Amino acid sequence: MNALLDIAKGVFFILCYCMHRIGQRTNMQRLVRISLLLLAILLCVIAFFGNYAVNIFLRFFPLDNPEAVVFTMTHNVGGTQNIILILLEPCVWKTVENSAFTLSLIALASLSLSLYYGKKRHFLDYTLRKLFRNAYIPFLVGCFLVNMALLGLVIYKIPIISYIKTYGVLWDESPQYNALYEEDYVYPDSVKISFDKRKNLMLIILESMEYNFQNAENGGNLPQNQIPEITDLMKKYVSFEPGGITVKGTGWTMGETVAKTCALPLKMPLEGNSSGIRKYLDNAVCLTDILQREGYDIRLIQGTDARFASMNYFVTSHGVNKEKIFDLQSFKKQGVDVYDTSFFLSAKDKDLYEEVKEELLNKKNNLKEPWAILLYTMDTHSPYGRLDSDCADVPKNLQVEKQYPYVLKCASKRLAFFLEWAKEQEWYERTTIAVMGDHPAMIAPEVIGYSEKNIERYWLNFFVNSSVQTEEKRREFTSFDMFPTILEAMGAKIEGRALGLGRSLFSDKPTLVEVYGKDSLNHLLGMKSSLYDAFWK
Repeated sequence: MNALLDIAKGVFFILCYCMHRIGQRTNMQRLVRISLLLLAILLCVIAFFGNYAVNIFLRFFPLDNPEAVVFTMTHNVGGTQNIILILLEPCVWKTVENSAFTLSLIALASLSLSLYYGKKRHFLDYTLRKLFRNAYIPFLVGCFLVNMALLGLVIYKIPIISYIKTYGVLWDESPQYNALYEEDYVYPDSVKISFDKRKNLMLIILESMEYNFQNAENGGNLPQNQIPEITDLMKKYVSFEPGGITVKGTGWTMGETVAKTCALPLKMPLEGNSSGIRKYLDNAVCLTDILQREGYDIRLIQGTDARFASMNYFVTSHGVNKEKIFDLQSFKKQGVDVYDTSFFLSAKDKDLYEEVKEELLNKKNNLKEPWAILLYTMDTHSPYGRLDSDCADVPKNLQVEKQYPYVLKCASKRLAFFLEWAKEQEWYERTTIAVMGDHPAMIAPEVIGYSEKNIERYWLNFFVNSSVQTEEKRREFTSFDMFPTILEAMGAKIEGRALGLGRSLFSDKPTLVEVYGKDSLNHLLGMKSSLYDAFWK
């Protein structure tokens, strides 16, 4: 409402100014000057608008990861609010409000100066009026150019050009030789994978959970550890430090899901549309494919709509029965309250954990061993997370922009409570629980509490009841390496100890990021490959 009032005021002031000027003199020269003035004001406001918009979007959208933005905007968005509303709140309305305020100031200055210097008084007034009349338009044009230059600097830091070049958005680039798939990719069907015992698997994917959320003493980047319970769990169980590195084709939930379970990147452009990607890496062998072959009862449980980003099509393409997907629609049928993050409708994490308990107590759906549950949490999602006051000491009248540290504390406690409950269950010793963040948080550093903006950020991990151990826990690794690592933690024996682009962290085999380095690996991941394309055909 304030933004609309500001716009109305700005328009009113400009109209008044124009009428005043036209009323003074109506010759063509004055009309042209007024037209130029209005054009200069418009350009200035557009520049201000662009600056506000890009900086606000940088706070709420991962523009430094164009793949994530393009995939989210161009593929199935079922389960979110209308995509236009996602953009309007909080980004566009804040931009409109700031730009409208700027417009009002410019218009008010124009009107005030025009009214004051509308008549000749004495020599000083005449000189100032001439100065205003002759210099004001160049001043506005200067503002426009300065703002466009600043906008250009911001955009230059966003890897849009490299994205266009990498994925051939503006030109056709035929697939070429790519060492990753020709030499490094290990086809899961080409190696022997055996299970001495079929341990259950619970794979818990924590939304935006970073290793960096700890204090410096524990290897993090915050003055106070916001996830103390998770820190204790990482020390108690097998955890690889400092956490996973984000590379091309990963960095958002769907990309990370594909990378962690298939050891493949999710590359664009993909053949899909707003209704979803129905044939989702059909020719790739993923974690759930292997578990399904071994007779596992596999469930997906998440608080959001499984249609979003075609998660439903992905899991059903790889061993999960569509009847065993429990998502937002399932919660709604049960009458569970959902909440609105301004980006997603989602069930609360505490309800999510309760649903898992119900499944594991066999009160519903007759879950049979061996089983695997893929669980995705949501409370810690951008832009500010959802605050669960049941498990966090929250100050009164806490501003939403400052709540994220409390959201993290609550998420840490919720997970610890759930694992304490799991310890008491009869299936606990027969179950490997793999916990990991899906990707670094897409949240402004100041919202999290970081004092520095350009720090290397990692998603955390730990494995409860791992069947294998290792002395070397400090590694450089990516999400690709989780595929074989999870299977080995479950007790599987993998010939060569590598699957897809992943290398088991329990082995001494170097990961691809250790072999190539992050920059070279990103370059190879960005290259086109006919072998990669074959996974989709």
